Amino acid sequence: MPLLRLILCFVALALLNACYFAKSELLPHSQPTTVAAVTPNDSVAIMLATDGTYGGKIYQGSGRLVTSRIKQSLIGKVKNAPIVESAALENAFAYCKKENIPFLIKPSVLHWEDRATNWSALPDIIKIELTLLNSENQAVINTILFNASSSWWTFVNNPPEDMLDETFDEAVRRVLFRRD
Repeated sequence: MPLLRLILCFVALALLNACYFAKSELLPHSQPTTVAAVTPNDSVAIMLATDGTYGGKIYQGSGRLVTSRIKQSLIGKVKNAPIVESAALENAFAYCKKENIPFLIKPSVLHWEDRATNWSALPDIIKIELTLLNSENQAVINTILFNASSSWWTFVNNPPEDMLDETFDEAVRRVLFRRD
C-alpha cells in the first residue's frame, strides 16, 4: 500500500510538471554603460540573428525566428522596428546611419537545443543574449540574457521557438526601457 501511494504521488507530480511547459529566466548580463533612453517615439532596428547550433547541427531559420519574434514584441512599443537583413554588425550600423535610427538590438542565439522527443525526458533549451546599442557611437547601452528550457517530461515535442513567450517579450522590453 505505501508503494502504491508513492507511485501515485510520483505520477501526479510528473503530470503537473508536464503541464508546465517552459521554465524561463531573465538575467542582466552586464551593467549598462548608460541609462537606456528609448522612448515610444524612437525607432529601433533589429539585427538579424545568426542561426542557433547544438552538437554540430545548425537549426536553419532559428535566427530569423528570434528576430521576427523581437519585432513582434515591439509592435506598439516603439515608433518603428525594421529588421536589418544582415547578421554583420558593420552592416547593421550602416543601415541605422542611412535610415537615421538611433538604436540597434543585436540578438545572439547562444544555445539552441531541440532535443526533446515524446517521452524522452530531454528538455529543449534556448539561451539568447539581447544587446541594445547606440547606433551613433556604437556603445552598449544594455544587455539581457534570456534562458528557457522545456519541462523534463513532456507529452508533445514543441520546438524551442515555442519558449519565446511572454517572458521573452518582457526581456525585450527590459533591454529597451529598463533604467538602472
